[in-house]
Amino acid sequence: MALRSLEPENEQTARILLRQGRSDSACRILESSMATKAKTYGSDSIEFQEASIENIESLLQNVVMLVESKKYDAAVVPLNKILSWTSPGENSLPIQEPNKSQYRAIAFFLNGCVEKGKNNYESSLQYYMNAAPFFESCGMVSELVASYIGASHTLMALDRDDEALIHLRTAYDLLSSPDVSPNVANPVHEAMAYIYMKKGQFEKAKESLEMAIKTRTLTEFLPKFRIEQSRCSSANSTHSAGSGPKPPSATSGGARFRANMARQKRGSNSSVKKEIGHLPIKELGQLKISVNRLMSCV
Repeated sequence: MALRSLEPENEQTARILLRQGRSDSACRILESSMATKAKTYGSDSIEFQEASIENIESLLQNVVMLVESKKYDAAVVPLNKILSWTSPGENSLPIQEPNKSQYRAIAFFLNGCVEKGKNNYESSLQYYMNAAPFFESCGMVSELVASYIGASHTLMALDRDDEALIHLRTAYDLLSSPDVSPNVANPVHEAMAYIYMKKGQFEKAKESLEMAIKTRTLTEFLPKFRIEQSRCSSANSTHSAGSGPKPPSATSGGARFRANMARQKRGSNSSVKKEIGHLPIKELGQLKISVNRLMSCV
């Protein structure tokens, strides 16, 4: 008689433990489950890659809720696990790029939020700045702006307003990018206005406040269900700017990921690696954490 695998039950148990706040136990179960899948099916298999995406995103969703609830200490273990899994070290998991860099960037960013919440501003600043190059390399412009906003907030808390203004000006320059979410504009203008007021530069403060008011008004009118514009630069992308919200379909998220993995098995290794290297993040895995949720943690 064939024995039924307990892996799905184990992963479900881990998710229950996460909801109960038992992050340490949940991480151990998820790590064991992913290691088993890598050994059983191979690290390039659909089973392993999908499990990695789902498990890491579950941890990140849990961390966001913990940070929003100001339960900073409980967020440390899952974040450190994700950094370990996405590092080049011995505990690294063979997760495909660009997913690996994407999750590493978000873990750095959320660590910055955690350290800021615990008033460890120097450490927070370092985490935000560690996240920035990964966001940039992945083409995650809105998240890159968010990392500069986070860094500026920590610098302002350290009374290093001139340095904070440098990061805010960098973020301001990025706001003109067609890939940036309008929801990150308001915090940039508000922070710049605050610094200019402290410096007595009231004309500049007025300009920034006016921009903050305009962007706040625009943000409030955005639909709650808005789907962010794809970061895809590929000619084969099915996304287009201004096409509006799309319902879930067989060509999005996990289904698209499975299709890509199936093509990988049929094609040659060299051609597949080249194809995967140029696919945008959302072609391989559906990022469930929006920049709005990340900004709620800053």
